[in-house]
Amino acid sequence: MKEFFQKNRIVLLCLLAVIVAGTVIAVVYLNLPSTKAAKQVAVGDTYLAASDYEHAISEYKAALSIDSDNASAISSLEKAYGMWADSLSTQNDLEGAAKVLDEGIALTASEELTTKKDSVDAEIKAIEEAKKAEEER
Repeated sequence: MKEFFQKNRIVLLCLLAVIVAGTVIAVVYLNLPSTKAAKQVAVGDTYLAASDYEHAISEYKAALSIDSDNASAISSLEKAYGMWADSLSTQNDLEGAAKVLDEGIALTASEELTTKKDSVDAEIKAIEEAKKAEEER
């Protein structure tokens, strides 16, 4: 056996070097900000698929705290706020939808969310005007 190790010493050292190098590369890769942020986005996507908007948003915000330029996190954050507002609007919680949209707009500067907010505000105004007209009768 001793003879085997002596003859294959270089091969064994090379194999050990490859294993160590692979481990180092894996550890470095897994600790890159973009990798960590991508994991947060994936968790957020899972919450979003379950219509758990608050947790999804929290995960997307966490991703952005790791990598503030992560396009996927920004896009997903915008989508989550839009879906949450749509859900609240469907439940006739227009005030809640407006509040959610305000928060989303503040974080993303999204034109899509701004358009939704304008629509919700118009609905709220129409309802208030209809109530006022009804009271005047």
